[in-house]
This record gives sequence, C-alpha cells and structure tokens, in this order.
Amino acid sequence: MWEQVKYAVDYVAGLTGLQAVYMWAMIIGFALPAINVVFSGLAGIIDLELDWDFDFLPDSGFLPLRPACILIFLLVFGGVGTALYGRVAVPVGLAVSGLAGYGCAVALNRFVILPMRRNRTTTVRQENLVGEYGKVTVRIRPGHVGEVRLITEAGVISYPAVLNKEGVEALDEGDKVLVVDIDTEKVRLIVKLVPELKIKK
Repeated sequence: MWEQVKYAVDYVAGLTGLQAVYMWAMIIGFALPAINVVFSGLAGIIDLELDWDFDFLPDSGFLPLRPACILIFLLVFGGVGTALYGRVAVPVGLAVSGLAGYGCAVALNRFVILPMRRNRTTTVRQENLVGEYGKVTVRIRPGHVGEVRLITEAGVISYPAVLNKEGVEALDEGDKVLVVDIDTEKVRLIVKLVPELKIKK
C-alpha cells in the first residue's frame, strides 16, 4: 500500500506545465472539502469555513465565487483537463475544462446554494427569530460559524450561527442559546449563551 502511495506522490511531483496545473486543481478541489469533513467535528481541530460569502455579490447565480463553487470548479476543471490532456489541442482542452468547471459551479450555486439560503430566510420571518431560544448542534467558536436548531412555527429548523460580540468562549453541542440578532447579509443567527439553561451532557 505504501509503495502505491509513494508511486502516486512521485507521479504527481513529476508533473510539469499544464498537466501539473490540472492535477493540482483536481487535488485541491477534492482534498479541502474532504479534510474539512473529516476533521471539523474533532473538537474543532480544523474548520476551513467553507460557507463564507462575499457580501457585495448579487444572488444572480452567475458569479459562483462561494468557496463550494470555487472548489467544484477546480475539481471539474482539473478532472476534465487531465482526461483531455494529450488527446486534444491545448487551447481546446483549456476551453472545454474551463467551461465544464464554470457550468458545474453555476449549477451548484443556482440550484443548490441559493435556494437553500433563500429557504432559510423565507420559511420564518427573520425578525421573528430574535428572542428565540435554540440548541447548539454544531460547536460555535469565536470567529467561526456553527449551527443552532430552533423550534419555530414552521417546525424544527437549523441555522448557521455565530457568537455575539460579548461571546468570549466557544459554545458546545447541546448548549442553550438566545438569538440576539440576525446577520442578514450572510443569513446567519447571532447568538449568546444562556448559562442558566445550559444543558449538561
């Protein structure tokens, strides 16, 4: 097994030029989400914050600059480019792999990410969430995004959440929190711990 890994590493390291660009794009597009999924739940060891947004971007869907879209572009661009390398002319390979990556990124943005963001805000009026109590379902650390579950009139819904400015410590899974504000730009709750309601594990 280790010989196969060594062979793969030596192969990638030996690539040059456009072939190396394709391969590294594919590796980055696959590796970063995989690392985040594997390690983000381990006491917050690694949290790559793949859900941030550029605040100035319109929700048109044709500017897929969110991290998930960029990563899917890299993965498809690298995969298609690697498959076509040496089989078609270089300009044709670049054009096809670039268009394929862009198309997948736009599709992900328009048909998955944007509808999910809109659903979070339209299911329950945002202002009605302020003052609600919820339970932390994904650990929230200062400067990082976690997740809070609320019981609303529309049912049980989970929302991205961050600590308010007064929050100086992480909130663990199961902690009871109070929604004190809404970050409407990034569609996430701003919460603080309610010590007297903290749920013991």
